[in-house]
Amino acid sequence: MNNNHTPFNEYWKDLDNDLRNMFMNREGLLYSMMKYQMGWIDQQGSSIEGYPEYSPLSLLCLTSCNALTQDHRAALPAASALELINHYSLIHSDIREGKTERNHNPTVWWLWGPGQAINAGDGMHALGRLALLRLQQGSTHYDRTLAAVQILDEACLAMCEGQEMDLAFQESLTIGMDNYLSMVQKREGALLSAAMTLGAMVSGIDAETLSMLKTCGLNLALATRIRKDIFEILILGY
Repeated sequence: MNNNHTPFNEYWKDLDNDLRNMFMNREGLLYSMMKYQMGWIDQQGSSIEGYPEYSPLSLLCLTSCNALTQDHRAALPAASALELINHYSLIHSDIREGKTERNHNPTVWWLWGPGQAINAGDGMHALGRLALLRLQQGSTHYDRTLAAVQILDEACLAMCEGQEMDLAFQESLTIGMDNYLSMVQKREGALLSAAMTLGAMVSGIDAETLSMLKTCGLNLALATRIRKDIFEILILGY
């Protein structure tokens, strides 16, 4: 739980409130699994105090918006959408990799079974798209909202392509650098690029600046994944 003071506490609090509003009046096991995945309740359904430390995707989205508009709140629908999409991906990843724990807690599929977990993940994907569509309720133009949905959907599809490549590479002994970089750009880079792009879109910024932010997201993803892989090879011996 993130209860310490940081420069981004206002981001986290506003994001937390926005996300919880997405679950208002949504009851039943499906939403209990989602709330558990979000870190709001424990496996007995009891509320957890404080608010979780949300993903870098949300932070990048709100930061890029704030840098251009001096008001991160305009990008809250996009940041919430990215957070929900991220958790959809994590639920499916835990099932695929057979992980029984995440952040020292049992994973959703381990508690409720793979079938229910897949349903919860798919539900979070749907909620993510609904969250993003709320952009049109603010000052964002309708056409820009549709463009934002397209960016998110294309990023999700690219992420799936990257995951397919990553799984295929595990069965191969010879992976070229170009193939590796392409996999990372899709698997990790797609959503990071989308995060920075969506955060800036609400300001109506020009296409050239959006392209630069997209490239920045890709480079951040590459640097992060390369560092992680080097650490695992040299330190952990994978």
